Order: sequence, then C-alpha cells, then structure tokens
Amino acid sequence: AFLGISSFAQENIGISYPHLSVIIIAIIYLIYQYIKKRDIKIIYILCFQLLVFPLVENYHVTIAVFPAIGYLISTIKLPKKIIVTAFIIFTTMILSFNIYNIYISYI
Repeated sequence: AFLGISSFAQENIGISYPHLSVIIIAIIYLIYQYIKKRDIKIIYILCFQLLVFPLVENYHVTIAVFPAIGYLISTIKLPKKIIVTAFIIFTTMILSFNIYNIYISYI
C-alpha cells in the first residue's frame, strides 16, 4: 500500500484498536485543553481530528496525530532546541515505520 492507499475492500475490513485508542486519547486531550483554555487553535485541530477519524489505519492516524502532538509540544515550556530535536526524532520514527510498512506490503 503506497502511503496508505490500498484495496479498501480487502485490507481495511477491521478496526485497528491501538490506532483508534490513539485518536480517542488525542480527542479527549484536545477537548480538555479547549475547556481549560478556550483557544481557537484547539477547535481547528479538533475538527481536523474528527475529519480524519473515519479512516483508522497507519497513514491517516499519523496525519491526525501530528497537529495534536504539535500543540502538546507547543504548550510545554522547553528550550527550542529540545522541541526541534524531539520533533525530528518523532518524524523520523513515523516515516521509518511507514516506509517499513510499504516495504513489507510489496514482499
């Protein structure tokens, strides 16, 4: 499957519960943060989460989680160098996982 595009009739029959739990945790966190801070950026991220929610698989969950993690990192008071390093490590891990899944699907 190239970038999550696959045969939807065969490969996307079931729901991946780990992916579903990541999305639900992100949505609960964003709702909690919105109630606490009333920031409009949270509403935009939450709407994006809910639009990506119907497709629960590697690629779409990765896309949905990036804005939520970005918001989480922006709320933590850390030096910019640590934030950039953490983002690069996280992005590298996610991309490596997706490339690995693409490689496995062709074998």
